[in-house]
Amino acid sequence: MAASVVQSKKAFFSGAPSGSLTLDSNVTAGNTIVVLISDYGAVPSENFSCQDDHSNTYTLKVSRATQSGSIFTSIFYAYNVNTTGSYTVGVLDSSEAASISFTVAELTGVPTTDNSDGSNSNAGTGTAVDSGSLTPTVTGDVLIAVMSSYAGTTVTINPDADYTQLQEYENGATEVHHNVEVRIYDSTSPDTANWTIGSSLRWCGCIAAFKKSVPASTPSLAMSTINRKFGHLFAR
Repeated sequence: MAASVVQSKKAFFSGAPSGSLTLDSNVTAGNTIVVLISDYGAVPSENFSCQDDHSNTYTLKVSRATQSGSIFTSIFYAYNVNTTGSYTVGVLDSSEAASISFTVAELTGVPTTDNSDGSNSNAGTGTAVDSGSLTPTVTGDVLIAVMSSYAGTTVTINPDADYTQLQEYENGATEVHHNVEVRIYDSTSPDTANWTIGSSLRWCGCIAAFKKSVPASTPSLAMSTINRKFGHLFAR
């Protein structure tokens, strides 16, 4: 079974230490939930955490800040989730009441054990944004990436041509710039998620890889067993 994104949804909150969203469809038990965060704040470091209404555990996969701080990007995930009915995910910033754009994505076709397969991040200034390079250990990974910037104005964000955009916020007057893109990557060569933004800004980006499920192999009968049991059928 190929790995894929079942659904995703975005939300924004400001002036409060936490916010949440409820996915539009019920989540399938055993799938993986990924939370991708873009934050603009007034402190040089942030302390994020994620939780849901089914008591699943979220692990920080990768995080990055711009070179002078104040803009932050993070990716959290929970694998083999327990769930029945609707599914609400919350993001908490215990450092301050910041402004946060975030996306929640559900992945299917991934193992029910810890399925992470590497991550990376990058930060810079300009119109060319990237996540840093990542090298999967197996083919068929889900590569999911997020970028963040902030300017107080609307900025066009163009995703990588090799990726599919899941969610975005471009209006910096009301949200933190935020773009999430995904790729099913049938290679173990290095790959980097890229974006182009319409103005030169400080930015940071993160990328994470999640392995696809591999079907259990069916044991084959040893040739000696086949010959012993059925060899007489081929005897002349």
